[in-house]
Formats: sequence, structure tokens, C-alpha cells
Amino acid sequence: FLLNKSTKLYCELDGIDNITLRAEGCRRFYQMELLQHKCESGIEALLLVFQFAAKMQYLDDSLAFLAKANIGGEFMDKALQKKVREIAGIDWIDSQGKKQGLLTSEEVEMLCIPKGTLSAQERLIINKHIEVTIDMLESLPFPKNLARVAEIAGGHHEKMDGTGYPKGLTGDQMLVQARIMAVADVFEALTAHERPYKKPMKVSTAVNIIKKMANTNHLDKAIVRVFIEREVWKTYADLHLKPEQLDMDSAAEGLADF
Repeated sequence: FLLNKSTKLYCELDGIDNITLRAEGCRRFYQMELLQHKCESGIEALLLVFQFAAKMQYLDDSLAFLAKANIGGEFMDKALQKKVREIAGIDWIDSQGKKQGLLTSEEVEMLCIPKGTLSAQERLIINKHIEVTIDMLESLPFPKNLARVAEIAGGHHEKMDGTGYPKGLTGDQMLVQARIMAVADVFEALTAHERPYKKPMKVSTAVNIIKKMANTNHLDKAIVRVFIEREVWKTYADLHLKPEQLDMDSAAEGLADF
């Protein structure tokens, strides 16, 4: 199911629904707490009503925030992760007299995923696809002119600085074809519109990310320059991307300092 994990809490169903149900229990607890409280004055009663309204508003705001956090994205900063943990502090007493929390520790961990919808453990499982690809291709009887297909296909997640996977190769250890595939794979991944876990990026955003990845020595800068100057991105975009993604006439702007 990981390939179709469209939200951080997604399993067979989206786990955000469990949190919504708990919130309903929390609301009823607040209501019972208000109704059972005996006030000695009108001012005290008014204060309790204000406190009740504030709790309900905080709960509503928290649910809206968690629903947004559940979607995932390119980056979730520390302040937003801290807010998830603060919301986890909301608790209430159920009808059996047991204390319940709004979030479980696992839900907190998943909602604090800083990038995308996969946890570190889930990402390790997904990354295994490269090893499977290599094993499958190496088992095939390719002719001599295609003998390095497995090495090319299996190297498109490697990075120039050696921080990629599965082998941690550096740029000088990678075939040129693998470095070309790495650039193509990143651009396709950023702009693809059939992936359930992310919205497709506009061309301008994708090109700028590729430039940054080249400047940080993740992608081959010379290949990225050719990709941009020869408008390979534009040829691909015109054929495969949606009209609303085509927001650039040229991506060559800023190449002078690239």
C-alpha cells in the first residue's frame, strides 16, 4: 500500500478519521463537564461558557491543522511539528471513566514526517525497489551492447556527492547514462500528476529545484545545464504535462550564475 500512500496516516483507510471520532468524544466530555458544573454566580457561569467555547474552538482549529498536516508536502518545519505534539496533549475522559488522548504516539510520529507521507522506516522499504530492479535486470541475458543496463537503471538514485542509494556512489563512479537518468527521474517525479501522495508541480518550480540539486552536488551540473539550455524540459512538458503546469517560456533565466 506504500506506493499509494496519499496521506501520512493512510493505511487501508485514512487514519485521520479515527482522530475525528476521538474529537467527537472530546466534545461530549466538554459538554458534560459544562452541564455538571454548579455555579454560584452568573459571572462564574458566564466564565465557564467562555472557557467551553474556547476549548471547542481550539479543538476545531486543531482538527483543521491536523487534516492539513496529514496531507504532507515538500517540507514541514520544526514549529509545525511542535504544534502537532502540543495538540497531542489534548485529553478527555470517556464514558468508562478512562483518560483518552486525542493522538496516539504513533500518530504523532507519522504526522510529524517532515517531507512527503512516508516515515523513515517506510522510505527504507520503498528504497528497496532499486535493489529489486538491479537483481531482476542482472538476471536477464542481455546482449553485449546492453550489458550495463542494470548499472544504468540501478544508479538513477545515486547522487554526485555520494549520499544517494543503493550503493552510495559518487559522480565519478556513476555512468554518464545513470547521471542523465537521475536528472530525468527527478523532473518526472516533481511534475507527475498521477501520484496520489503529492500534487504535480509547475515547470518553474521543478526546474528551480533541479538547479538547486545541481548546485548542492546532488545532480550532475553539466547534464542539468544541457537539460535546461536544450529545453529538454520543455519538450517533455509539452508532451506530458497539463496546461496549468506550463508556466515558463524559458528556464534558461539565471543560468549565467549557474
